Amino acid sequence: MNKHFYAIREALSRVCQGSKSYLEVGVNEGTSLEVVIKECPTIESVTLVDMWGHDYGGTGRGNHNHIIDLLNRIGYKGQPRFIDGDSHNILPKLIQEGASFDLVTIDGDHSYEGGEQDLIDGWQLVKSGGWIVFDDITHKLHTYLMDMTKKFEANYNPAQSIWITDAANGAVAFQKP
Repeated sequence: MNKHFYAIREALSRVCQGSKSYLEVGVNEGTSLEVVIKECPTIESVTLVDMWGHDYGGTGRGNHNHIIDLLNRIGYKGQPRFIDGDSHNILPKLIQEGASFDLVTIDGDHSYEGGEQDLIDGWQLVKSGGWIVFDDITHKLHTYLMDMTKKFEANYNPAQSIWITDAANGAVAFQKP
């Protein structure tokens, strides 16, 4: 596995056990999704949010057919829910619908304000006892994300925090009380 994905893989494998529902914001090539499906056999429902374009490091593929192929290849038997578009529009709608998830990964908008909004919105979607994972907190192009996630931790008081900062790009996981 590419060293750039170590932190997100490590964070997800530590916190996904027992999760049944999963939301991923910023799917790209499906690296995080693959970890969750392989490491967490209890996952029953998968909701995937992405714009499928070039923005935010996207694939530029324009659709999610490669993710369907990936899920088939790794043996996922469920039916994924794809929500195509901007997370800043989609996550508030999911909140209004009353959606909730055991595990949420945020790896979409990497601007300070956009990442913070996705993290705050994603936190509202995490069930009590569930986890939210935020990727790229030590990425050399997004060093401000470390400060943003520390601020989030101070303001939202998670039950537990797992910081993986000794690997390329870094990741953090917060458990909701």
